[in-house]
Amino acid sequence: MFKKPVIVFEGTESSGKTLHANFVSKYLKSKKIKHVFIREPGGSKNSEIIRKLILNNKSHFNNKTDLLLYLAARSENVEIYKKNYQIISYFYFSFDFFKYFKLIRKKLL
Repeated sequence: MFKKPVIVFEGTESSGKTLHANFVSKYLKSKKIKHVFIREPGGSKNSEIIRKLILNNKSHFNNKTDLLLYLAARSENVEIYKKNYQIISYFYFSFDFFKYFKLIRKKLL
């Protein structure tokens, strides 16, 4: 599906995903390799709009709606994915972990 490499940094909050992604971004830039640094959710203009909606403290979506919003934000980045090397902070595994944690936390509280 992708023609360019995808470099993904996974981990929990404050584990250094963005720090390491920035190191790789600087390295690629020094080698004059075109790339894009995407955060999840976010990236393209529309994905950033969806990100604001998801992260808005006043929004309280049910889990299915939340999942669909994350997937919609990711879908908006497909054209970016096709054209560039990608460095992504927080992707599938982190997303799954935090969704699962959110479900467990609700049940415990």
